[in-house]
Amino acid sequence: MHRSEFLKAARDLGVNLILHPAHVNSQAAGKTENLLRRTKRWLYFKFPEFSLFVLTFKHAAAHARAFIRNKPDVVLLRYTVHFSAIILARMLRIPVVLEVNCPYYLHSRYELVNLRFIGFWKWLERKAIDLASSVVVISKPLKDYYITRGFSAEKFAVVPNAVNLSRFDPSAFSGAEIKRLYGLDDSFVIGFVGRLEEWSGIDWFLRSLTLIRSVLRNVIVVVIGSGPLEGRLREIIADLQLEKHVRLVGHVPHEEIPRYMACFDIAVAPYRYVELFYGSPMKIFEYLAMGKPVLTARMGQSMDLIRHGENGFFYEPDDAKEMLDALSLLIRDSNLRQSLGREAYISSRNIAWTWERNATAIIDVCRAAASNKRSFQGA
Repeated sequence: MHRSEFLKAARDLGVNLILHPAHVNSQAAGKTENLLRRTKRWLYFKFPEFSLFVLTFKHAAAHARAFIRNKPDVVLLRYTVHFSAIILARMLRIPVVLEVNCPYYLHSRYELVNLRFIGFWKWLERKAIDLASSVVVISKPLKDYYITRGFSAEKFAVVPNAVNLSRFDPSAFSGAEIKRLYGLDDSFVIGFVGRLEEWSGIDWFLRSLTLIRSVLRNVIVVVIGSGPLEGRLREIIADLQLEKHVRLVGHVPHEEIPRYMACFDIAVAPYRYVELFYGSPMKIFEYLAMGKPVLTARMGQSMDLIRHGENGFFYEPDDAKEMLDALSLLIRDSNLRQSLGREAYISSRNIAWTWERNATAIIDVCRAAASNKRSFQGA
């Protein structure tokens, strides 16, 4: 989704983008592409370092042909593991702008994937960043992390994820259709959207709900997304007898997400504590855009988006009591919810991290890299 939104916005700005390897639309690709994606993900979890090593050199020959044939002004790469492409571009004196959304050796830990050769992946990342002309990161905490590792601050540009405000428009959806579909007509709906990963915190959130059963009489949690945590969620629901209070919707195409969010009374992003919360949570941008009060952990970039008591509530990571106190207040106080929801909508428009702004910022970094190359050559 991030990639497709960026590509559309960049093309709307008139940028000539040559994709390599060619981008395949997941919906158009159908079952074969989805099966391939699931297979790759299985291989990653089963043989993570082998999978990452294959990625490092997988497209080397094709990249070389593409760079020589197209002679791009700049190469924009996502992920430090595409190391061979960085080497090839620099050999051909083409500037490289590198997007880094996560350090692999940290993210793998949050996914409970065991990487044995952490030192090698840190070395590879350092070399990739050293060779890049500029590096785009998705959050200030991630930039700060790299500065603590000895990199120059000037090399990094912070460009957060974003939201499509024309798509995530609360005036376009009532939520009634989804409420009827899932039997939510007279219920208070707590919504969650995202990958069902270990670090998402949705399992911890569901377990915590049992501590406020008396408040849950008319409350249903709608969980939208899929991932490795799905089996555990089903076990939690059965073990704690939460069947009446949870709906596991599964994967929903991103363009359909606003229809589902429209039925939320509040939205949660119950992240667990991690060593470095470097993410730029698109779900929070989208929750706010749909005018939903947000409940989330006090850490990372979320602290730039949520104003406690104005458009949502924070709680200390893993503090179930503080989280449940805020949740109970939101369930009981409809006037507070309406006030927070109005401010959420307003703040999303004021923050205005749209995909157009995201693409403009990244393209500006690319133009600067290309311009510096020309200045150097003309000196």
